Amino acid sequence: MTGVQTCALPISYAIAGTLRVNNTLTSINLDSNLLTSKGIMALVQALQRNATLTELRFHNQRHICGGKSEMEMTKLLKDNTTLLKLGYHFELAGPRMTMTNILSRNMDRQRQRRQEQRQKQRQRRCWKRSEPKRWATEVLDVWRTRTYLQTLL
Repeated sequence: MTGVQTCALPISYAIAGTLRVNNTLTSINLDSNLLTSKGIMALVQALQRNATLTELRFHNQRHICGGKSEMEMTKLLKDNTTLLKLGYHFELAGPRMTMTNILSRNMDRQRQRRQEQRQKQRQRRCWKRSEPKRWATEVLDVWRTRTYLQTLL
């Protein structure tokens, strides 16, 4: 059993190192992999530098993280803005609520970004459609002005 535990720690650190530099992964499922709380904390710390991961799952580990680790997890993830789903059952109510708030905040920010992008796309479409009208209106105004000036002369 000790061989498996000592093997899981370097693997956690290797995955954490990958997360720090990777900018394409969006989801990682590490359920039932005998990760220790140190390994999980290494993964969570790596998320401070990762801007693409939206889902991290590490349910059903042999060791329970414990209250201290859970509180540290929430402190580390407070500044993360990309994580939308965290697959872990917090034992303590405080960290569970804090993490729920963090994930809700991230989902709200993502929704706001989507709405802003849609608005910009609509504005671009409206501008493209209205551009010929503007041009035609300007030409008509010039023609009217020219005609009016000719009648005065």
